[in-house]
Amino acid sequence: MPFVDSTTAKLHLRVDNSVEDALIAIWLVVADQQVTRFLNRNVYPDGMALAAAIAAAPAALAAATAHYKAAATAADALTEKVDRDAAKRYADDVYALAKLASDMAQAGIEVNDTLKAAILLNIGDLYEKRGADGAGFPAASRNLLMPYRHAMGV
Repeated sequence: MPFVDSTTAKLHLRVDNSVEDALIAIWLVVADQQVTRFLNRNVYPDGMALAAAIAAAPAALAAATAHYKAAATAADALTEKVDRDAAKRYADDVYALAKLASDMAQAGIEVNDTLKAAILLNIGDLYEKRGADGAGFPAASRNLLMPYRHAMGV
């Protein structure tokens, strides 16, 4: 469920009909994704969801580590070097994604009014420009979100 409800989004966009509701619903989801990507952390609707995600992250990473070790062992058993290397790369990639997911969960943040304002600015940009050149992640959103951004390893 989007962090900003459609009624608030429509108020922000000054839309008073239902003609564009389907588009606005899509843009709400896209704007949430943009904010989450920019922050390098997961965003949760409330403190309970945040606490649950943080609590679950270590177990999920432990499971990913066990799968990685099993995949690496299976890769080592392959006789063809090209197959062995491909299997090891795949295991490395899957583990890296699991580690990233764990990091983003443990660095999670509960949605707040600043994040909602950034989402609304994104929706306004998507609505106004509708895919034209210059559409994207507005500087005003980045400025609002910068204090909440989680620096992840490069």
